[in-house]
Amino acid sequence: RCLYRAVQPNAGRIEVDGVDLWSTSAREAAKTIAVVLQEMPGDFPFSVRDVVMMGRIPRREGLNGWTDTDRERVQHALSHLDLAHLAGRQFSTLSGGEKQRVLIARALAQEPRIIILDEPTNHLDIRHQLEILELLQTLKLTIVSTLHDINLAAEFATDVAIVTAGRLTAFGTPDAVLSPRALSSAFGVTATAHSTAVAGTARFSFSLPRDPFHEDQHCLLCLPVSHRHCCAGARLSGHRQELQPRGDLRCRAEAGDRQRRQSGRDDAGAETAGPHGRLHRRFRLEDAG
Repeated sequence: RCLYRAVQPNAGRIEVDGVDLWSTSAREAAKTIAVVLQEMPGDFPFSVRDVVMMGRIPRREGLNGWTDTDRERVQHALSHLDLAHLAGRQFSTLSGGEKQRVLIARALAQEPRIIILDEPTNHLDIRHQLEILELLQTLKLTIVSTLHDINLAAEFATDVAIVTAGRLTAFGTPDAVLSPRALSSAFGVTATAHSTAVAGTARFSFSLPRDPFHEDQHCLLCLPVSHRHCCAGARLSGHRQELQPRGDLRCRAEAGDRQRRQSGRDDAGAETAGPHGRLHRRFRLEDAG
């Protein structure tokens, strides 16, 4: 957001070719940097051509009408993004992938040197994700993009920055930065690298860290829904033993569960068959105070 002047930095400077971005006017900055945000306008009462033409506003002089240069730049952007046949369509009638291409065409019509994209592949199917990223590679511009798909970043990016809790933790080429150890640390998961047929292209799979405790203990998934969140992080150490989970709540096995099992009742404290075919025990939560 600091890069496209949505938020002014509290400290430091953002420079493009040695010029402080915040020392120039918004119009001049828009001639250098174009942005494609993740939020797409829904009911947008404009044609595709009109939307792309909006990219020429920073270069428009006063209240003058559109020039031949403006029309040429818009037509070039439409053609480059394979949108010429949709120029007369209403923007609101397009698919998600088509709308994304229109917004990139609008950015291209600005004639910037830098295009910033926030999750350009969001809400797109696999084919449209690949089409958008391959298209961006043809623009011959500096592209700055946020991507949560690590495999797409590894394939298409020339440089990668990992940001954790708002801080830059790594920067460099994908091969140097995207390692299982770095990804596991940054995202709190277990990352595993896989070899592929394409030389030099890494692929990763992810899973939640395994807790050895859950291998042989009762599963908390069978707790009543209203109670589950209180047991996050608690470790069951044995039958009828008090636990100290996060917060000021504790779990205790319900006394008298044997009598209820014998009577066929299935309420708090009863053992029921869980999703893994094992018996699972429910617990009652009591205020530790």
